[in-house]
Amino acid sequence: MSSTPIPPSIRTSEPHSALSAPRRRRWSRSHGYHRLYNRSTRTVGTARPPLPDDRTLHSGSCSNSRMDGLHRFGAEPWPSHFAEVMKPELRRLPDPETRKLRALITRRNQLVRMMTAEQNRQLQALESVRAGLTAIIRCLKKQIAVLDKQLAALIRATPAFRQKAELLRSAPGVGPVVSATLIAHLAELGTLNRKKIAALVGVAPFNRDSGRLKGKRAIWGGRGDVRAMLYMSTLAAVRLNPSLRAFHSRLRSAGKSPKMALTACMRKLVVMLNAMLKTGNRCSEERIRPVEIISAEVST
Repeated sequence: MSSTPIPPSIRTSEPHSALSAPRRRRWSRSHGYHRLYNRSTRTVGTARPPLPDDRTLHSGSCSNSRMDGLHRFGAEPWPSHFAEVMKPELRRLPDPETRKLRALITRRNQLVRMMTAEQNRQLQALESVRAGLTAIIRCLKKQIAVLDKQLAALIRATPAFRQKAELLRSAPGVGPVVSATLIAHLAELGTLNRKKIAALVGVAPFNRDSGRLKGKRAIWGGRGDVRAMLYMSTLAAVRLNPSLRAFHSRLRSAGKSPKMALTACMRKLVVMLNAMLKTGNRCSEERIRPVEIISAEVST
């Protein structure tokens, strides 16, 4: 059986057989087709630079007039020159277990988005189509349940995943889906300092200053899938984690907006999880029981 051909969008002047050569190459993301190149170099364990997206390439062109001119007039391959000028750090391809875990997490997120869309349609649907929507939602829930079992089995069968999951789930507010997402899409967790891990997730405030203008600090960039899961985890953590609950209440009492206070708690949570994996210690915070939460809300 013949191998899958490389589409023209990532085709080079060299033959396909030469792509397995262990050398540095320059690529940009091309609607998932770059995975063909990853598979061709996976057997030789080639380290490759991270594939830049369009925003990264555009930012690089704005910071380098020669790159912008080359891209504008087509004088030289832009992603190739971006790699030569910026010299991105080489990264090893993920191992098979991590790739499988990422695929399961990605598929689960897709099904959750599909189910949310169908549930929103069901609210305004007529009786003639509501039965079909209900059947699709029921099918999606079964598929999500199957994926949850596969994720749990994969984490139990992989010692490195199991150890990280046990540490992460010891923190109040972090459940099985959040811990699996962090393991799959945030492999740097536990290896970076607090500033870098916050910036990588996208919860670090960046300035927007220009000359004498002092703009408002805001979060920017980062890994959207991880940040979305961390947001849902923080919603539970500010109710179950005593330190985060006190931190959130202190920010709200100081006049911070609800979203700003929650974003600050997201940063505090990811920094805490990063320290837990770095030191190998479980979270020492005791979960607040639901009865205590209800009693506190009634008293206020």
